Amino acid sequence: ELNAFGQILIRKGLCTATEFTEQMQEECRLLCKQYEAKFPGFKARDDGLSIDPAIARDTMAGWKP
Repeated sequence: ELNAFGQILIRKGLCTATEFTEQMQEECRLLCKQYEAKFPGFKARDDGLSIDPAIARDTMAGWKP
């Protein structure tokens, strides 16, 4: 759906492909920050998920296997 939405905006001239991509990247960065705040010790990176076990241990306390 997001691809279709982006194409409509670009075709209508409401934004460029570059503007759409840059905004999506910014939104992803903001979402990652929100997740990091909600799940201390976990961090999304370009190459995968980074986990700090010393911090994540407290975050995961009470999680079911």
